[in-house]
Amino acid sequence: MSTITKTHYPIFFSFEKEEHWLEEMSAQGWHLIKAPGFGYTFAQGQPEQRTYKIDFRYFKHNEDQEEYLSLFMDSGWNYVKPVKNQYNYYFYTNQEDASKDIFSDTTSKAQRNLRAAQYSAYTMLAVMLPYAALYLSGTIKLSEIGYLTPGLWEMQGVEFTQHFLFETPFVFLRVVTALFPVFIVLLTLFFYLRSYRSYKNRVKSL
Repeated sequence: MSTITKTHYPIFFSFEKEEHWLEEMSAQGWHLIKAPGFGYTFAQGQPEQRTYKIDFRYFKHNEDQEEYLSLFMDSGWNYVKPVKNQYNYYFYTNQEDASKDIFSDTTSKAQRNLRAAQYSAYTMLAVMLPYAALYLSGTIKLSEIGYLTPGLWEMQGVEFTQHFLFETPFVFLRVVTALFPVFIVLLTLFFYLRSYRSYKNRVKSL
């Protein structure tokens, strides 16, 4: 009998909210089987009271990653197979005698938020630099992303409607192409500020 799966595409800006959502899904019989690169993939099974925890790590060497994962498996945690080039690690347990957290103290949990904030900053920089070069070189011109039909706004009636409707899809594509990096930067900046604020709040609570 084939396994029934489904995929969800939510966006989270809080590790705790993401963990809670995964626990609710398992309570409904949907268990995470693929760490999100693009979407969360769940397999249908028996409802379980699982505890999920998420860490954020970067490993240069596979040996370090394997040692890291083995450490938690020896402590009663299972993990969802990490996605290549993704740095979120998803652990879960349904054992009552297992530790209810993968972090030994508040400091280590705060460091997770700091690592996530730093990664967001690097991502934002990586997106900004090539697009900044395109803007500075004149390859992308903000003055040329609108309607380019000569005399469009002086036209009337059917003539205006025909030209306006014909060009609108191209305008939409130009706007999306030109402003997409701005959206990514704003989204990344928001995540950076949220992660860094969480880090600072945890440090203050020590």
